[in-house]
Amino acid sequence: MSQMQLPMAGIDLDPGPAPKAQKAFDKLVEQIRAARERLAAWSTAIPSYQHQYATELLPLHNMWRGLQIQLVHRLDRACAQKKGLNQSERHIACDLIIELTGSLLAERDDEELKALYERHAGISYDDDKKDAFALIKSMMEDAFGVDLGDTDDIGSPEDLFRRAHAQRAHTEPEFEEAPQAAPKLSPKKQAEHHQILQSIRTLYRKLASALHPDREHDPRERDRKTSLMQQVNSAYENNKLLPLLELAQQLARDQGTLSAMSESQVKIYTKALKTDLIELKQEVAAVEDSFRAQFGLDPTRPLSPRAILRELTADIAETQRTITDMENDLRAFDDIRSLKGWLQTLRHRSPIMDSGTGF
Repeated sequence: MSQMQLPMAGIDLDPGPAPKAQKAFDKLVEQIRAARERLAAWSTAIPSYQHQYATELLPLHNMWRGLQIQLVHRLDRACAQKKGLNQSERHIACDLIIELTGSLLAERDDEELKALYERHAGISYDDDKKDAFALIKSMMEDAFGVDLGDTDDIGSPEDLFRRAHAQRAHTEPEFEEAPQAAPKLSPKKQAEHHQILQSIRTLYRKLASALHPDREHDPRERDRKTSLMQQVNSAYENNKLLPLLELAQQLARDQGTLSAMSESQVKIYTKALKTDLIELKQEVAAVEDSFRAQFGLDPTRPLSPRAILRELTADIAETQRTITDMENDLRAFDDIRSLKGWLQTLRHRSPIMDSGTGF
């Protein structure tokens, strides 16, 4: 007997459905349940992630930012000393100051850091940022085949990436096309739609009749039926078939009246469940897209409710290790020989500080 056989006696039944139709129905049921579970997992994981991010990672982020600022000033003082660094070391230190102050200013405006940037880069930070923004914007437009328009809004490359991706996918409100009229259904589709609505309505009425709490004299049973009736009403109001089927199945088990659905009923229900599955997948996608936007994640990055907490824990541990390393380095840099040795190790590297957390 199938897991989703007819939930309730009292609906006229034909002989059992064909295996192929039943398999398609059962597959949809499992897909809907999996999507429900994923949505429920997100509803649990996101608050936990938000709390851990705010209480553990953000304080570490602030500590890391403070250490980077200390490093910038330490490098600036070393460059200002007449003795200590040779020409090659000064060049590396200058590149590091420009790179670090640029990264820090992208997060938060700071006049002192801006002055350091301009002194070592020899150019206005605001002008340099506008030029870089224009170049990246042009590259994004070419890569995504979109027109981001004229704007004075200077954001991060990640902001531009998300906007370009959203415009191409037509998901961001400012890029949405004007709503179009729903396509007219063919007579066949109209008949199918009517069948689906009629089947849902019939199932709802049978459940409402069986569960009506006013007809129950036992107080405990009345409370139980009141709760079930609330679920029935919610499912019906939202035009959701599967919850109605599950509630009917539960009731039929309680009454010992579980029976098999007819083939025609299975086919009608299968069409209805396809719509339910599409809507549920869209709901899951909306939750995931919102999460990516909130924490500045790559819009194309696959996400998992289970994986995000593991990844966050790993990010916290890595940030703590990086902070410890930076604290040790800053203490060592009080000795100019240690600073010179460290700069020499960067001679053949990119000036970008890749030993950090990405902040």
